[in-house]
Amino acid sequence: MSTGSSSFDSPSLDATVESLAAGELWTPPSRRSRRPPKPLAAAPPVGPRSETLRTQASVVAEPSPAPTADEPLNAPIVADLPSALLSWRRRYDYLLGSLSSTVIHMLAVILLGLWLMSLDDDGPPVTLVVSTGSADDDTMLADLQAPLAIEPPEPAGDMQVEHLQEDDPFSPQDPVPTLAVGGPADSLAAPEIELPIGAGSIFAGRSQRSRAELVASGGGSSISEAAVAAGLRWLADHQLDDGSWRLDKFHDAQLCRGRCDGHGGPCDTGGTALALLPFLAAGQTHTSGPYATVVASGLLWLKQHQAESGDLRGVGIGQMYAHALATIALCEAFALTKDKSLADPAQRALDYIANAQHQQGGWRYQPRQPGDTSVVGWQVMALRSGQLAYLRVADRVLAGAGRFLDRTQVYPAPALYTYTPGGPATRTMTAEGLLCRQYLGWPRNNPGLTGGVEYLLENLPRRDSPDIYYWYYGTQVLHHFGGEPWELWNSHMRDTLVEMQSGSGHEAGSWDPVGPFADSGGRLYMTSLALLTLEVYYRHMPLYQKQAVK
Repeated sequence: MSTGSSSFDSPSLDATVESLAAGELWTPPSRRSRRPPKPLAAAPPVGPRSETLRTQASVVAEPSPAPTADEPLNAPIVADLPSALLSWRRRYDYLLGSLSSTVIHMLAVILLGLWLMSLDDDGPPVTLVVSTGSADDDTMLADLQAPLAIEPPEPAGDMQVEHLQEDDPFSPQDPVPTLAVGGPADSLAAPEIELPIGAGSIFAGRSQRSRAELVASGGGSSISEAAVAAGLRWLADHQLDDGSWRLDKFHDAQLCRGRCDGHGGPCDTGGTALALLPFLAAGQTHTSGPYATVVASGLLWLKQHQAESGDLRGVGIGQMYAHALATIALCEAFALTKDKSLADPAQRALDYIANAQHQQGGWRYQPRQPGDTSVVGWQVMALRSGQLAYLRVADRVLAGAGRFLDRTQVYPAPALYTYTPGGPATRTMTAEGLLCRQYLGWPRNNPGLTGGVEYLLENLPRRDSPDIYYWYYGTQVLHHFGGEPWELWNSHMRDTLVEMQSGSGHEAGSWDPVGPFADSGGRLYMTSLALLTLEVYYRHMPLYQKQAVK
């Protein structure tokens, strides 16, 4: 490539280097440094061109001879003039060619850049999103996105704590197991339902420090927290040797030996899950807290009694109730600890719910039966717990639940709900239906919700009319709704439950079974739901409020 235009031939790069090596390019004394320059580092040998450049660098770096004491810095040139002129002409041609080449390349780069910019004139602007580093804000934004699917690990035979890393791969294309209740599950893609504000960080209030803040700000008290502490102790004392709890046999525990009454109907899985949930709600897991061994034994029992299909119905009454409760326990434990050994059991339990759904969108006591609102509510809570633990839940399943609720809703505003389609509206089914609607995306200003809240406030908790099932669901609806309605409801609920707690004998810390389902649920059922109701301040963060916790 020519390096410039001249009346005589311009030297090539190799010729120039040879001239440098021969010392033909002479430096006038006026341009010599008083001090020898520092040697340049040679480039690594990667080819012939590098060898040439290394030679060039070493020659250029060679210091010019310092002037002698007799030679002034501006001494006249005493070299052969024709040779000097020739060397200067060659140097001039070389420098001129290099400068021309540089200018041409710069112009080409500028023109290319202008052309590329012109291609984006009609396109949308590009916005760079930079994280502020705030864990609360970033978690909130991430959690408002549709949940992804964690790749289920191999099932573990024993309780092994293996924490998932934040950058573990997500794989929504994993094969879906075939359940005993039907054919293969539909594609379990991430749901596209828009979640209310705060849904993703719903478990954020369960740390010890957060609990204290939320109790103070949400309407709890030191007395209500003391009631929770006493209730957890009672549950721990009535765990059976195999790690389970049973509605009908909790009194067989070694620390009780038949001293407590209030036995319910036979139910092993449901009893175990009901007892585990208040511990998890208080931030007690199998990896931390004074009840770690208690929780670990209960979770291990659930894992060992789960069928390959994911079935956790167990033995006894209310089988799909029991399955939903056990699913919630597994999903919450997984969400709180990221223990990989819980991911597969929780996912299979969610898949079983999906396949057990009736074609009209509901669930009842056995898989594929036409639904009722009571059983539907527990399945919806289980599915939402799975979503918030970033496990797979098909959007068509929750959409089907919404269609079922449409059939049991008897008024648009207030939205009142029946037990089965065509029946009369009740306060208990209304509370359960409204909570499902909140989790399925109803905004706070939905007329059906605001009207339903007013209806619930006409039926405040009272000791002379006990109904723990209604109080459990109504408390969650009002807590999410917030404001003055929640303050009114909470003052009645909190004080009533504290007053009703047993304070003497071996029953101390529990609640006597009274009201609906007292005979079938018994003392364990009553105590677990009472605790979950008093733990509402931190169990689930309010859906419609951005409430920061540290």
